[in-house]
Amino acid sequence: MAYANWGDPNERLFGTHYCGPGGGGSEVNGLDSFCHIHDLCYNQFNVNAAANFPHSGITLSPAQVAGIKGCNQALANGAKGLMGRVTGADYVYYWMRGNFGFIYPGTAAH
Repeated sequence: MAYANWGDPNERLFGTHYCGPGGGGSEVNGLDSFCHIHDLCYNQFNVNAAANFPHSGITLSPAQVAGIKGCNQALANGAKGLMGRVTGADYVYYWMRGNFGFIYPGTAAH
């Protein structure tokens, strides 16, 4: 999915500032708020989006796995509550559910 506005360095997916890699600036709606919280949650566990993919080569601690699961679940729950009302919420919910099963974090923890 392409970014909506290349002229705004903070704009990410669906016209938000935090739904997608990176981001910054003010939150633009409820979905953006959930995505921002998700980013901050990942920061607490010292991981980034790459940790969600099984072939990333990232080895996660058990605490990171548990943390990522919680972060992903919280984003999915927030997006689900906004479905049909906020642009992109349906996509984010189904992306988290379909690709991560809400909780899939990277490679197996050791």
